[in-house]
Amino acid sequence: MTNIANYPLLKKVICQLYSFNNEEWEALEQKHSVRVFKKGEYLIKQETICDVISFITQGIFVSYFKADSKKRLRGFFTEGNYISDYRSFLTQQPATTVVQAAEDCEVLQITHKQLEECYTLDKAYERWGRMMAEQSYVAMFDRMQSLSLLTFKERYLQLQQNTPDVLQRVPQYMIASYLGITPEALSRLRKKM
Repeated sequence: MTNIANYPLLKKVICQLYSFNNEEWEALEQKHSVRVFKKGEYLIKQETICDVISFITQGIFVSYFKADSKKRLRGFFTEGNYISDYRSFLTQQPATTVVQAAEDCEVLQITHKQLEECYTLDKAYERWGRMMAEQSYVAMFDRMQSLSLLTFKERYLQLQQNTPDVLQRVPQYMIASYLGITPEALSRLRKKM
């Protein structure tokens, strides 16, 4: 059994979504397991079913689409964030994204089956699950909107403002890919700024 009390960041993030009583916490605690990933290891592989939602307690993951032997970065996920191929998780169909550890990482995971079990225990878990889904949707919408409406410079500034540590923790070619520009264009942009 994972002791959520040892992971105050998880409790803080969950409490921002929903306030569970002690009994509900205990049931939720029993459903989580700890998993460690070394830099370069895959949390999710494309074309496999994503059966877990992971909460990052340590490290940074990069999520990307792989098409025509090219990686198209979807985002960076750091401590205090959930990560999953949520479409695959919900539909139990193969994942369309890859999630890889950009540094050594630790996560708390709950499986699809365990989450469904929680939903049958009490409506509190259903509300929490709905709030997680809504938060995921908002993040996805914000990303699509920034890709459509913001310039490269504005997207860089947004990344710098929202997750400044990412700029120091991942290689510049990943930042460039995330912004949709070449590493050379990123270098020129940084010099101008």
